[in-house]
Amino acid sequence: MKVEPLKHICNIVQGQKLSMVDKTKRKKYPIYGGAIYEIGYHSDFNIDENTVLINKLGKHAGYVTKNSIPVFVTTDAFIVLPFSELDGTPIVDEDYLFYYLRYVLQSDMSSILHDATKSDSDKFNEIEMLEIKFPSIEHQKIIAKNIEMFYREEITSFYYSHCKCICGLAKNTMLSFIQLYNS
Repeated sequence: MKVEPLKHICNIVQGQKLSMVDKTKRKKYPIYGGAIYEIGYHSDFNIDENTVLINKLGKHAGYVTKNSIPVFVTTDAFIVLPFSELDGTPIVDEDYLFYYLRYVLQSDMSSILHDATKSDSDKFNEIEMLEIKFPSIEHQKIIAKNIEMFYREEITSFYYSHCKCICGLAKNTMLSFIQLYNS
């Protein structure tokens, strides 16, 4: 079992700035301001499908989602890009990373991002230093498949308020699987 700060296993970057003119034109790619709701359309995308996003502002700050299509993400969200080893193999399985962020670290990220006493830079640094536990890639894939099987309905939901109870159960399930594979 390895334990690393997020900044050692993934790059967390801010989305791109977008003018109001761009937001109002009807184009092909949805624009996500805070990683949860579409706020318009753009002629280009800045992330591919299945990319993990973290909402960084408002009441949903810290909420973790994954987009199913290419989208344009604004500066109101963080984009999570996992690192790979030199041979191209991932350090962590992308689905495992998503579920770990969503179910284990989401409440910590929410608390950090809602702390009005900290600067944006301090919040970002604190999120990068949050630790993730991860077993072997093979075990990560098994854990991710099990979490998806148990919580498929909640995973596809964008309704944050409806998933708090299920998120707690999923967190406990995920941590139990991690402990199992640590033995």
